[in-house]
Amino acid sequence: YLQSLGAAWVGATDEKGNQLAVKEDSEGLELDLKSNATADMEKLDTTVEMWTFNEDSGKWELETTQPMKVNGEVAPNSVSQAEEKPRAKPRGKKKARQRKDGTYEEDDFDREAPPRLGIGSCMSPAAFRKTVGKMGQKTLSTNIKKLGYINCDIAYQHPLRAVMLQGVVLDASRKPLTGIQLWAVGRDYQGRCSDVTKEEGKFLAMIAQFDSDVDVEVHWHRPAKGDEKL
Repeated sequence: YLQSLGAAWVGATDEKGNQLAVKEDSEGLELDLKSNATADMEKLDTTVEMWTFNEDSGKWELETTQPMKVNGEVAPNSVSQAEEKPRAKPRGKKKARQRKDGTYEEDDFDREAPPRLGIGSCMSPAAFRKTVGKMGQKTLSTNIKKLGYINCDIAYQHPLRAVMLQGVVLDASRKPLTGIQLWAVGRDYQGRCSDVTKEEGKFLAMIAQFDSDVDVEVHWHRPAKGDEKL
């Protein structure tokens, strides 16, 4: 489940209206996204990631190569953490034991090996949590190599950081309503999750962040006949 800090659609066309793409061997286009959204990162205990939408597969893809910056400082997420992890470099003639991820046993690598991405140091987790949780505008930036939909999201999972709401929707005469669209909308966080009532008006899987306040929106549609007023 996702809480978004910001989203954008980026597109480009030539003078004839043809869609353009980012050159493969380029550094990409710099995306500078302004956002007033906040998040309780300490409660969610996760990171903020950039995602791009693949229109061919219909799926969101995690950005794994370009670092994300918050107010000009590199954010501590999966890209920067991969950058800071020292690369394995065996010492001397001793044959080091290699792990599955390509690194070597701790006693057998050179801790001074250079970083892989060259993005420099990033802000501390504490500074990042404070910045993201602060009210007011903040800047989220990265270099994008794909045009289209871009999301800056916090992913969290049930049951570790979310709860599943269940209940029944009844009309004024206490009769259950089926096929009703519901939304759990966060009061103290930016996020919403949907569900639809099943038999006997029950909804069973409406997700909300744990230890949070939410409003439950009920969307009820009834067709009108002719000029009938609802």
